[in-house]
Amino acid sequence: MPLPYCTYHSTQSRDHRGQILQAEQYKQHHFYVHVQYYLQTGKTHQIRAHLAYYGHFVIGDGKYGKGDVNRRYHETRQALYSYKLRFDFPTDAGLLNYLKGQEFTVENVPFREKYFPEIPS
Repeated sequence: MPLPYCTYHSTQSRDHRGQILQAEQYKQHHFYVHVQYYLQTGKTHQIRAHLAYYGHFVIGDGKYGKGDVNRRYHETRQALYSYKLRFDFPTDAGLLNYLKGQEFTVENVPFREKYFPEIPS
């Protein structure tokens, strides 16, 4: 089942708490989907709460997830990972200005091979 607000590339929406999210759905498998989220507001639990609200849970999530699914996949840690971090400050960032325009990317996401082996690292 496709995810609400995640079935079209570069879809932007507000979640149930009014937080702005942008998402892209990449791969859908039998029971899980690879989604790339772009955080626009940076609220605590933003992605996890948004997905859970629509009935889609992060595998391994003990707070918003489903225990039976976590046990089925033998996950005790969230299959949620920030593999890329980019700093685009719209205004002066003060002490953090040295990060403006910087982008950091992780080479290997720990669970990628298990769930999405066809996606290159």
